[in-house]
Amino acid sequence: MSLYTAFSSFPTLKRLVDRKACQKSELELRNSKRVNNARANELFDALHRGDGLARSIGFNNLYEARVSIDSLEHSTTFKECVDQIRILEAELTCEKKEVEIKLEKAGDTNRLHVESEN
Repeated sequence: MSLYTAFSSFPTLKRLVDRKACQKSELELRNSKRVNNARANELFDALHRGDGLARSIGFNNLYEARVSIDSLEHSTTFKECVDQIRILEAELTCEKKEVEIKLEKAGDTNRLHVESEN
């Protein structure tokens, strides 16, 4: 093999190496774009879920909810507040029933008293 023959294939080899490097870079770019799009979708979903949660507890958006909650002077969590409300509502229902029973008994007593006078 002559020296000319060995070096004459060098441009072809260089083009081949350059093409492979370019293909590798294009593949990396496509993968990076795919990962970036997936992360952008995850971020959008997280923000949407956060705003939905904020609206479900009475705020316009997640930022407003966070500011409001952070400004509270109590260390009670939202879940603890909800649990306490449920307990208090159950107690209130029981108290109302007791009042109704007492009013019915008082009404029965008054009727008996009125009937005994006649």
